[in-house]
Amino acid sequence: VFAAPVPRVAELRLEVVGPEPTAVRLSGAGFAAYEPLDVAFDGVRIAERAATVSGAPAGRVAVPAGTPPGAHEVSVTGRVSGAAAAATLVVSGPPVPR
Repeated sequence: VFAAPVPRVAELRLEVVGPEPTAVRLSGAGFAAYEPLDVAFDGVRIAERAATVSGAPAGRVAVPAGTPPGAHEVSVTGRVSGAAAAATLVVSGPPVPR
């Protein structure tokens, strides 16, 4: 009997950078060490970052210009481990400047 591999459980946290949400800083856990990570905003890939030696997502990511107010999903997927995590970013002001 063969069992399917169990996906890694990952965690993503966002920290808003600056007074307006023009960028977020990534942190969390559960990815492979130094793993390349695909970062998506509302399902659209916007960046590639790398995990730290401890498997934490790291780096800053710009919020796409023109993002309207409301809840938006930021997700990170590991290219090696397949681990995935998402967090919600709430934009409460006018659309993000272009």
